[in-house]
Amino acid sequence: MKSIENGMGTWLAVFDHNGELAGSISHRPNLMPIYSILEENGDAIIENSDSVVAEIDMDEEIVEKVVYLCQKHNKKLFGVVSNMNIAIERKDLLKQFDCLICNQLESSILFSRDFKEISAEELSHTLIDELQQSEFHSLIVTLGEAGSLYVKNNGESGFCQARQIEVKDTTGAGDAFCAGTSAGLTYGKSMLEAMKIGSHLASSVIASCENVCPCFSQDKFDIVKK
Repeated sequence: MKSIENGMGTWLAVFDHNGELAGSISHRPNLMPIYSILEENGDAIIENSDSVVAEIDMDEEIVEKVVYLCQKHNKKLFGVVSNMNIAIERKDLLKQFDCLICNQLESSILFSRDFKEISAEELSHTLIDELQQSEFHSLIVTLGEAGSLYVKNNGESGFCQARQIEVKDTTGAGDAFCAGTSAGLTYGKSMLEAMKIGSHLASSVIASCENVCPCFSQDKFDIVKK
């Protein structure tokens, strides 16, 4: 474990009374030590991984290195976004990801479109067109209490209903969804099956005052680790 000064940066998020993000500020840490680690040990790290989930808005050199190593070792690469305004400057890199995972607002920023008032079905058709024009492989978009959807470059799409639960705190739900979905896709699940796993993990976070989901066995989701 490599430790550096101010390694976590400074973060502040403000939520409204409905638990939705109202505003945030951040001071990102210096992430370049990660690049040094990848230079020294990247082959061993990626070769021994089943798949990789990368934050797209890290320093561009780091993302490029991760993309290169995943292609070299034939590993699936999934992308998640913290700052879409940075990510949209790297559309050539986004083409190299097997799947991008974002929320509805982030998808609006990515494609410079307003998706706020359209239905999930209309959004799917629109996103397929955008995906094909951008030459991205696939995209998963979370829609809050409305559920989530996926689209692929080949025109395939699908919708996953949200689980009906009592909401206590939404903190960490997006990360849990990404973790569950990525795990499903890593171990052979279809897009829809993987999203259902992600939805299950996200709902377990939302129903708790904790911002991490409880531990689940692989058997619960019929996941067979390679």
